[in-house]
Amino acid sequence: MLPTADQPAGDLTAHRPALRLAVHRLRSAHRGRSFAWTLHLGSLDGEQVAFSLAGRPSADPALCLDAACALAARCVEPSPWIWITRPGDAEVRCSDLAWLRAAWLASHDLGLSPTGALLLTKEGWSAPFTGEQARWKRLRLRPPQAHSAQACTGSLECISSR
Repeated sequence: MLPTADQPAGDLTAHRPALRLAVHRLRSAHRGRSFAWTLHLGSLDGEQVAFSLAGRPSADPALCLDAACALAARCVEPSPWIWITRPGDAEVRCSDLAWLRAAWLASHDLGLSPTGALLLTKEGWSAPFTGEQARWKRLRLRPPQAHSAQACTGSLECISSR
C-alpha cells in the first residue's frame, strides 16, 4: 500500500525542526486525550486545508480517494506536505496508510508534487513511506540560538556583545 515511483526517496533531516514544531503545535492545540482524526495538505507551519476523519478512519479506498481529491483540489501549495493528526501512539495503522496513499495519489493526479507524507500524534511523528520517525515523552522547544550582536564603533572596529 505504499506509493510507487513517486514516493519520497530522500530523508527528512532538513525538515526535522519543522516536524518537531508541528508536534508541539498539535500538543498545544489539543490538551485532552481525544480529538478528531484529520487529514491535512499544505504547509506544516502555514496555509493548509484539512478534512476531519472523525468516524471514518478505516474507510474504503474509494471514499478515501474521493475525499482526498476534493481536499487536494483546494490546496494552494504546489509541493504540500500530506499528514494525518490523530490521538494515540505514533505507530502507523492500515487506516493511516489508506488515507495517506489516497491523498498522495490525489495530489499527483492534480499536478501537485508532495514533499512527504506523515502521521503526527502528540507522541511524535512517523513517515510511513520512508520509515523515519521521532518520538518524545517530554517535548521541549529550544529557543533559537542567539546570534552575537555586534556594535560598531566610529573607528569601524566591531565589538561583539552577548
